[in-house]
Amino acid sequence: GSAVVHSGDETMIFVRTPEGVVARTLPLVPVGADYLARTGLVPGDQVAVRGAAVLKGIKAGLGRNE
Repeated sequence: GSAVVHSGDETMIFVRTPEGVVARTLPLVPVGADYLARTGLVPGDQVAVRGAAVLKGIKAGLGRNE
């Protein structure tokens, strides 16, 4: 549950890749306080479980000096 970021009706997670971190919008099924991803992830994917809200802010451009 701590890995999931909500944006409107969408649920998003952040996955580590060789190039950095990418956001993935997935159809997640609520299971108590957690979620089940039936598609969009493969074994070995490294999902950010802490700091997901910060990653969402970075993706949105927050904290950027202009």
